Amino acid sequence: MSELEEILDQAAAALLSGNVQHALDALALAEARMDGAEQAEPGLRTRLERLSGLSAAAAQGVADARQLISQAVRSAKNVTTYDRRGQALNVKAVRPVIGRF
Repeated sequence: MSELEEILDQAAAALLSGNVQHALDALALAEARMDGAEQAEPGLRTRLERLSGLSAAAAQGVADARQLISQAVRSAKNVTTYDRRGQALNVKAVRPVIGRF
């Protein structure tokens, strides 16, 4: 396995583990070392296609998470709580600001 293939495998492993910064660093390093290597190394196309699929899946996962959070925020506005007697309780929900710590 060439050094370039190892770098691409590291980028794939980083994507799978959710370490986006490490994946970006590995991809930048791979890009710097690519210089015509795509013709010289037949395994690169397979690795690049795998990285493309992993990247698309990661992006879809982020989009799905954003959608779920938005749905949860919208649903929280319409929650009704009942006491032991079955009477509806007025609950004041405090909306947290997403993105603040």
